[in-house]
Amino acid sequence: MALENLVLPIFAGLTWLIAQTAHQELKWPFIDEIFHLRQCATYCAHQFSKWDNKITTPPGLYLLGTWYHHFLSAIGIQDSCGATALRSLNLLGGVVALPLALSLVPTNNFWKVNVISLPLLYTYYFLFYTDVWSTILVVLPLLTVLKHRSLKGAVYANLAGFASLWLRQTNIVWISFVGVVLIDKRKQKATSFYQQIHNFVVQCFRDWVILIPFAVNAFLFVAFVYVNGGITFGDKENHQITLHLVQVFYCAAFITFFTLPVWLSVKTLKKYVQFTVTGRKGLNLLLTIASFVAINHIIKHYTVQALGKPCDCSGLPLFVMGHNTLTPGTVSFIHAILAPAQYHCIGFVGHCYLDTFSIIRAKVLYCTFGHPEDIYGSSE
Repeated sequence: MALENLVLPIFAGLTWLIAQTAHQELKWPFIDEIFHLRQCATYCAHQFSKWDNKITTPPGLYLLGTWYHHFLSAIGIQDSCGATALRSLNLLGGVVALPLALSLVPTNNFWKVNVISLPLLYTYYFLFYTDVWSTILVVLPLLTVLKHRSLKGAVYANLAGFASLWLRQTNIVWISFVGVVLIDKRKQKATSFYQQIHNFVVQCFRDWVILIPFAVNAFLFVAFVYVNGGITFGDKENHQITLHLVQVFYCAAFITFFTLPVWLSVKTLKKYVQFTVTGRKGLNLLLTIASFVAINHIIKHYTVQALGKPCDCSGLPLFVMGHNTLTPGTVSFIHAILAPAQYHCIGFVGHCYLDTFSIIRAKVLYCTFGHPEDIYGSSE
């Protein structure tokens, strides 16, 4: 038997062993699990009118958990709505449902394991959070339109997309993205970036019927926001929509890190230098300097701390270490280091996007797992 055929079963077996250890160690709800497990227990008791106002995401996870509880109970599993049982729902999602979804497009098992073992997602296989099934129901529409570039594909994709909105309401961003990918795949090819933009706009008008399912989901989302009085369930006061520009930097850094083999190639590095320094007779260098200044300003003034409050800090390092424990000189030094680092990440992603018009499509799974749609603040 080829190694490719063994890699998924081996991965699933190792993950199961890790899950056993994790469940033995995690005897109590982990952070926000206390809200999710408690709400799901309420649903398991068929008390669907009761809602914990501390929960900000839709009830899809608890409806799914309730169905899973009844299934386990029917086959004789005890404590079928307990923490271990509900956590196993995400475990099945990660090692069974997600690989099945990835099978929609021709690929090998090594790629599947590469995707499902992504660290930011893998952790949640052992917890009862929204991330795993939300990811599955976002990946499914994307792969559906890649396989079926037609009205049928659009309808199926939006049915899955609608289901994803019951896990995380911010998935409306990814439903829109799937529509963009579908139109992009159907448009006429062109070598010029501006010609590609033109062809994309023309294709939108040609394929207006295909876009109707996406418009339906968009309408339903707008109606929900209007009726709900905002995008957030539950505790709206402490979950206000705020512009979080630094989240874009986190996403770019994430993509850059996980595409390390791509940007270390000699060809890519040469094009990157031209893109950032030598191109357009020195104009790109001026744009790079201006970008450094802008990025430094954004990091310094628009990094968001807990509860959406802006702070004069430099993102994750200061958030972890504690802004008040650092001297002004240290803060300035971190600013000086982070600005070029973040520019490199954004510059690399931007360069690849303009050069190939495909970096976002190629790496959308990585972005999805990190949920960078929360540019306007976390939904959970």
